[in-house]
Amino acid sequence: MSAPGADEVSAAVASLFAGHGQAYQRLSAHLTAYHDQFVRTLQSSADAYAGAEAANAAPLQSAGQGLLNLINAPTEALLGRPLVGNGADGASGPVGQPASRAGSCTAMAETV
Repeated sequence: MSAPGADEVSAAVASLFAGHGQAYQRLSAHLTAYHDQFVRTLQSSADAYAGAEAANAAPLQSAGQGLLNLINAPTEALLGRPLVGNGADGASGPVGQPASRAGSCTAMAETV
């Protein structure tokens, strides 16, 4: 009787598992390379998208500011303040304190 693991069947099973292990290692290396390429492509696309957004945002922002100035001009001439503000004037003060004036409204709000 031969020692455990030294017979022909054990050698064949070990060879089979070794082949599967090597195939797994090759597949894993291919998938790692594919994943790395996919991440590089995705990052490149994200960079291109961010660049396009930045390039397109500047003209739109200045056009939006021009439109806002056009809307606010009559109100500023009549009331001395813009019709559409930045939203900071509507922020409330500390708890229990009156809020500041909001927009063109002269009413004061009190937080409870």
